[in-house]
Amino acid sequence: MASKSGRRSIRVAVAALLGVVVKRFSMNLVNSRLRSDPMLSVISSPGLVRPGVILMAALLTAGSVGANEWRPQDFAYGITITPGDDSALQAVELPAHYYQHSARRGGGDLRVFDSAGQPVPHLIESPVSSEFRVADHQLPLFPVYAPERSELDSLSLQLERRADGSLINISSQSPATSPDVQVIAYIIDASQANQRYAQARLSRLSFNWSEPEYGVINQLQLDASDNLNDWLPLSSGQSLSRLEYAGQTLGKKDIKLAGRTGADYLRLSWPAGQSPVILDSVNGRYTWTQLNQAIELRMLPVPITPVSEALTELEAGAYIFATGGQFPLEQLSFTARSDGGNQFFSGSLYTRLRDNSRWLKHSEFEQFVLNERAGKVTSEAHEMQRNRARHWLIRWTFPPALAEQGLVSARLGWRPERLLLLAQGQPPFTLAYGNPEVPALNDQQTRWFYSLPEAMQKPDAPVAASLGDPLALGGPVLQHPTGQAPNWRKILLWSVLVIGVLLMLWMASRLYQQMNQADRPEA
Repeated sequence: MASKSGRRSIRVAVAALLGVVVKRFSMNLVNSRLRSDPMLSVISSPGLVRPGVILMAALLTAGSVGANEWRPQDFAYGITITPGDDSALQAVELPAHYYQHSARRGGGDLRVFDSAGQPVPHLIESPVSSEFRVADHQLPLFPVYAPERSELDSLSLQLERRADGSLINISSQSPATSPDVQVIAYIIDASQANQRYAQARLSRLSFNWSEPEYGVINQLQLDASDNLNDWLPLSSGQSLSRLEYAGQTLGKKDIKLAGRTGADYLRLSWPAGQSPVILDSVNGRYTWTQLNQAIELRMLPVPITPVSEALTELEAGAYIFATGGQFPLEQLSFTARSDGGNQFFSGSLYTRLRDNSRWLKHSEFEQFVLNERAGKVTSEAHEMQRNRARHWLIRWTFPPALAEQGLVSARLGWRPERLLLLAQGQPPFTLAYGNPEVPALNDQQTRWFYSLPEAMQKPDAPVAASLGDPLALGGPVLQHPTGQAPNWRKILLWSVLVIGVLLMLWMASRLYQQMNQADRPEA
């Protein structure tokens, strides 16, 4: 849909073009007659020519009606913003109501006004920067041998290290060949990888193991240290699994790390008396990403329904769900029946922005909740890059009629964006949205933020403002201008243009008739 400014430019161009054509046509006729018969100079009197000029000015003026700044009443909805203090830079998290009723993607129809209705400089900041890279690096792995019931922290370990701090060997007082000893832990050396990827963070550990071949490894403890003597816990109660189900091998082989560890050494252990884990290798995933601010993931449950009327082969037998807005989605998981039974399902996801758009394949997924003797194993949520699609379609790979067996809803994880505003003018401010004709802000309109002092551009610099409850400004009709309610402003503008063009054509016709009458000989 063309923006309001685009259509305004089209109106001005059409009016100008028609005016120039009619004016040139009329003036050419007048000049040619004047050259042939000076007596016709009366026709060139201001009575006929000047009204054309005046009419052209009226048309151009009509084309520019509404070119003023947008007002709060031009938006469907609004929310009051109360500054946290008198600081210049304020910030709020965009609420769910905004994503449900925004009429353009990516905040294109969002504006901020002060109490006098004057525009306020603002921009929308993503919680995660656009730069995102990963690198997988195999990390050196060293088993720790000790008697089965030994306390890990009481062991005396002998370490061999290179000059750069990387480990060569780890040994305990109990040799690995002794019959009463076993692997009770592993030391992971991340020192060299940390130096290599100094600007990244270790975000995930992926394990490969020989024993147990299938099953669940429960109650894993992960600790961190910089000197191999003092250990701090990173996570506890973690589990790994490798299962065979329905002819497929699946499970959970990763441990996610929250925040920035920065430790050179990691230690993986499990409770005394639990069967040992025989690891073959471990890979560390290093991630380059910049969190602009710590905004938690929100969960949005939505029902899943079968396609009622399949218009394409893709839709036949498929299931659909809608988000109800332009939420920036990052995760997807499914909620199935709660009878405690095993659940495994896989499929393909398709998306589209509008009801009449074509379905585009997004990704494939697997989800499961399985029972094992060691406990219940649950798959992680299906992660995706931020996606604002409203409509989603599922084609089940296994089983094909899953929804009929008790799948009830999908859980969508989304992270709100942050609105930054310069507290200019009189508070309170109004966050306005919900008009598809409002053009998106250009670079010049958001450049103000990057002109601020560097200290004010840091993620923690803005002061947290507070939001009021959503309220109607211009009403929902502005959110859907193609509905039943007429847009009287648009009707008025186009009426003036059409009437003006018809009037100019009538003037040209009258001028032509007067010229022909002047050519006729008098009786």
